[in-house]
Amino acid sequence: MGMGMGMGMGMGGGSAPAGADAMGMGMGMQQSDHNDSQKMVLDTFAKLSTGHENGTTLDAVIAELAGSLSKAQVKSAAEALVSDGSLYNSCDEEHFLPCFAG
Repeated sequence: MGMGMGMGMGMGGGSAPAGADAMGMGMGMQQSDHNDSQKMVLDTFAKLSTGHENGTTLDAVIAELAGSLSKAQVKSAAEALVSDGSLYNSCDEEHFLPCFAG
């Protein structure tokens, strides 16, 4: 089951934004350029999005990281992740998904 989910997310039917390559390799390399806050936020989006095809909300990530990052830090990190293509809106302006599997 784990392999199927990981493989499917990277190669899925066009759910990644334009510019992301089919295997998600470019996105994986960008992750190493993220600061600690961005890595925490991206990892939390990935964790909370597991099993939810529409991803999760910024508010859910803010709540999850409340003891570690402020609301402003989470929002700033999420904005940077959207700007660099590591995170994208899925079904509406509230839900986000990471552009890589894992």
